[in-house]
Amino acid sequence: MKLHGRNYLKTKFFPCLSTDEPSFRIQVKKKVEGEILQSPFDPEASYGHKGAGYSVPITETGHNPEKPEIITDYEVHGAARSDIGKAASVIERLDAAGLKPKTLFADGGYPSALKIIEQDLEFMTPVNRSRLSDETMGRDLFQFDSAGWVTECPMGHRPKDHRILSGNNTTRRSLHAIFDGDLRRSSARLDHCPVRTPNHRPRGCLARDTVGDFRLEITPELRLRDQMYALQQTPEWKDRYKIRSGIEATNSELKRSHGMGKLRVRRIAKVCFAVACKLIACNIKRWAKTPIASKRPWADFISSIFVHPIPFRSHLGKISFLFRLKWGFQF
Repeated sequence: MKLHGRNYLKTKFFPCLSTDEPSFRIQVKKKVEGEILQSPFDPEASYGHKGAGYSVPITETGHNPEKPEIITDYEVHGAARSDIGKAASVIERLDAAGLKPKTLFADGGYPSALKIIEQDLEFMTPVNRSRLSDETMGRDLFQFDSAGWVTECPMGHRPKDHRILSGNNTTRRSLHAIFDGDLRRSSARLDHCPVRTPNHRPRGCLARDTVGDFRLEITPELRLRDQMYALQQTPEWKDRYKIRSGIEATNSELKRSHGMGKLRVRRIAKVCFAVACKLIACNIKRWAKTPIASKRPWADFISSIFVHPIPFRSHLGKISFLFRLKWGFQF
């Protein structure tokens, strides 16, 4: 259909608009991001930072000598969904299947560390401290009592009070330790301290020029974040965390060898089925390649399919003979 300018659009599609009004322009976005409908043929697909479609986070075993690394969990959802909080649901599914690990390695998109550690699980994931510099001290250097209250700061100062106040740039209220303002301003390490300066100060005012007491938010989440951040700066932590990069090879294998990067189906039910089949095939292939699997007759047959195509033909003859023999006994 041929369109004849803006007046045609006004009279054909927007009859309520008069042609005497100022000219207008219909803008069409090149990218429709987020949970907005991407295609009428696949309404469950959404737009993420890697494009439109679905996201499939997977979990696999790691660092098991002489054993195949098997994919133990997966999840399929729209690409716009955030990774925050997924680790807790992964642990629940693994625990229900009897596959709960002792240590879980994850990337920086799964920062729900407190919920994971509460389940008696070592959770290794890089954390960030927002806009705080590396020179700023963490809450892990403060002394706390059994109730979670601050008893002493790294400079030896004791808080004068504890109050429930609103957090930084949020209306959420949490526990804060209150420190004497005059004492903190006289400290030589004030610029490296995580305490917040008093509110209602002029813009650009330095911490030493303020008036009032200082405060520090001491929620369990922030304390754990600073503790994990301090640990991940050590060479031992970085050495242990190298194992997480192995999952990237699995992602590449699934996309390159099993075609999971571009599926030929639509709608989430079909996508889930296709993903499940590809993950099962990947697990069978890995198991068949192990030395332990090749010691068994049936495993040797399966292994020859994926590893040694030429010996597979001889195994195929033996297996077909067994099938004929089996059917012969049945008749």
